Amino acid sequence: MMLSHWESCTGRRPAVRRLPEGREGFTLIEVLVALVISVLLGGALISLLAGQSSFYAKSDQIISAERNIRAAVELLSTEVRIAAPEDLVAATPDSISIRYDVVREVVCDSTAPDEVAGFVLDTLSDFGLSGAVTGLAFSEPYDSAFSYADGFVGTVTGTGSGPKTVCTDNGAPSTLPNAYYRTISGWQAQFGDLPDRGSYVRVYRLLTYRFAPSVFASGRTLWRGPDELVGPFADSAAFSYVMADGGVRITVTGSALDSVRALRVSGTTVDEDSRFDVERSFNFDVELRN
Repeated sequence: MMLSHWESCTGRRPAVRRLPEGREGFTLIEVLVALVISVLLGGALISLLAGQSSFYAKSDQIISAERNIRAAVELLSTEVRIAAPEDLVAATPDSISIRYDVVREVVCDSTAPDEVAGFVLDTLSDFGLSGAVTGLAFSEPYDSAFSYADGFVGTVTGTGSGPKTVCTDNGAPSTLPNAYYRTISGWQAQFGDLPDRGSYVRVYRLLTYRFAPSVFASGRTLWRGPDELVGPFADSAAFSYVMADGGVRITVTGSALDSVRALRVSGTTVDEDSRFDVERSFNFDVELRN
């Protein structure tokens, strides 16, 4: 047996270094197996986190779509429902325009050949209303039919103590501020006669709801006058009109406007995140005041 140079010089064999008891090392195969398992577990964890993130994002999209539908229903129902068929001015697939009261008052009595005194019951905000049509309508006592005059609001000839005295003498409340009592002239030129004592007077402006392209997102949104309210919706979002005979029209004009009984709103919400298919269709009716 041949000895190494170190052994021949020293007469001793080199010592073999051993690991302490219980501290054996890993084999290459064991290291590779551990790495594979770690990669698999890491991939599964990443996949789980991505799935959770996608789930929450999709849930947000679903909530947003359903919130848009509820908002559209509530907005339209609140204001369109108070309109009578006679209040319809325009009815197309893209927009609906109604006469919307900004002042309501009661006639107390005539004070001159072409003048009446009245007291204002209430005033409404004209926020978002168009000035394209401004007018006045009145109905005689115990009569639900209104006479309309688009573009006419009468001429206020006085307010304060004078008309207030006339009104309180005829049973009107005396607790309103003086500015709520006024005299208006110009009736005969517009209507031919003065409204009788107790007539109900409405001063209105034009309120328009429409589906139009959004300035903030793709698709169309629901607008109230100049204000963009809710959306986005697909291009198919539109109005239609349920008639007195049960039929449905997409456009109504002229005297047929008086036969509209409900506004139908239909469309589909637009998925704002292309990763998800969370579009929601809607189709609801808003009945007009009969």
